[in-house]
Amino acid sequence: MNLSLLQKDQIIFKKSIALSQDQIACYLDAVGDKSTLFLDEAIVPPMAILAQAMAEAMAAIKLPPGTVHTSQDLEVDHLTSVGASVECTCAINSNTLRSDIRFLVLEFKCTSASRDRIFVARTTLVVTE
Repeated sequence: MNLSLLQKDQIIFKKSIALSQDQIACYLDAVGDKSTLFLDEAIVPPMAILAQAMAEAMAAIKLPPGTVHTSQDLEVDHLTSVGASVECTCAINSNTLRSDIRFLVLEFKCTSASRDRIFVARTTLVVTE
């Protein structure tokens, strides 16, 4: 994908994501979270949903080697249960070029089946051109 053509508010993807108990356990292991809270309560860590959404975005955009993920912010409003389907949308928040360095900000919005906002997140990527 030609990054210079990405426009503000352009949708990169919109899809349903549902994470199983096994996927949550793998995520918790990968990030070194030894707490049993999420698995005992059958709650999905919001960052696990965001990690899956970011993987989808990275696959869609096809970032070049050397891309740096410089920041991430996450505003969580609600939690969701293991196995529940949530709707995630990724859109371009900003896309600027300064001295052959592209700053690409992606915005992720995730809602439950009842349309409750689960989270909004923004991630900044830096790409040399």
